[in-house]
Amino acid sequence: DISRQLNLGRKSKFSSFDLPLRFDHLFWLGDLNYRLDCEYREVLERIKVGDYNGLMKYDQLKAQQMQGNVFYDFKEGEINFPPSYRYKRGSRDDYVYIKYKTTGNVHNVPSYCDRILLHSLPQLKQTQTGYFSNLQYKASDHAPVIATYQVSTRLQYVSSKNTDVENENDDSLKIRFPILQAKIKTNSPDRFCVKFFSYLLEGTPTSKPAPRVLAEYNEELSSFPVQYGLSKCDVSYWGPGDIPELEPILPNRDYISNDYIFIQVVSHGSEECYGQGILTMQDKVKTDTVQPFSVLLRLHDEVCGELRGKVYLSRNAVQETRSLFSDQLINPDWTSNMQDSTRSLASPGARSSGSSSSSRSQHWSNEYSDHLLRGYPQGFSQT
Repeated sequence: DISRQLNLGRKSKFSSFDLPLRFDHLFWLGDLNYRLDCEYREVLERIKVGDYNGLMKYDQLKAQQMQGNVFYDFKEGEINFPPSYRYKRGSRDDYVYIKYKTTGNVHNVPSYCDRILLHSLPQLKQTQTGYFSNLQYKASDHAPVIATYQVSTRLQYVSSKNTDVENENDDSLKIRFPILQAKIKTNSPDRFCVKFFSYLLEGTPTSKPAPRVLAEYNEELSSFPVQYGLSKCDVSYWGPGDIPELEPILPNRDYISNDYIFIQVVSHGSEECYGQGILTMQDKVKTDTVQPFSVLLRLHDEVCGELRGKVYLSRNAVQETRSLFSDQLINPDWTSNMQDSTRSLASPGARSSGSSSSSRSQHWSNEYSDHLLRGYPQGFSQT
């Protein structure tokens, strides 16, 4: 709730994203007020022998992070110091168990209330070089906590004088997504679009609205952890012709590989965001081959879905359509029939325009529809 109300940084096209995705590194520190769910005497015994690691299994913050409820993808260094709260003022030898208040006495188990967390964008290096509490400061019932880091940042792209022919600027270079599929935890009846944000792009290209199928969650067909609670979810599919090709401002492989594409799944009617994530381009553009990817979607610090698909960088003006189930290219008419078949699932009254399709194209449509109803197409693992 606090992060939703914060307004940090200058206004930009990324202002609609949650804070962790708007900065290379985001430090979150303060009295977060998480406690140890443990008996007072056990805490004191573990402190006495320096078993701080043993206390972590009772830590509320660690438990909530493991469940994906708060501070998703934030990192914290190893804690090798005693709980920072609640000390007797003027002392760092004694903890105060009872807090006397006019409304009634409160029992305070010594806890790690004061924390320092760090979120970094993918592939940016960060090393925590220190994490400790200052036991010399005794004016408060909290002991100050200090952390030190070494971090890397993105640098402005500068073209090398020795750039080879493969990396030279090519105005025909495009980023293409032949297929996308989103699983969203929602009860909304809306159809969804995918919006693309990046410093690589001018504007925010947006896909066409997708057909939808309500599918049972199948753990075997997804890398999505079960603890995020997707027993049932909305499935949206975008095929060839639904997703715009992305034109980089500078059509250069090195330039593109140095950045990210930020993604939002939004309602077609209201532009309300239902999930957002980040796609790292570094390992996606070295060759022209199709690369599968999977992006965890989150919103307001909670995991809410997953986006899977394929992406490739191509200088060919004619976009190739690749089969979901084999490495062979398929006829564009078959692709159209597959899309029509999918749309008929979302709109039972709709008629397919592919009534004259061949038996082979009908086989592809039926196979695709069957896999979509069961979860992700198995072809996602192929290129």
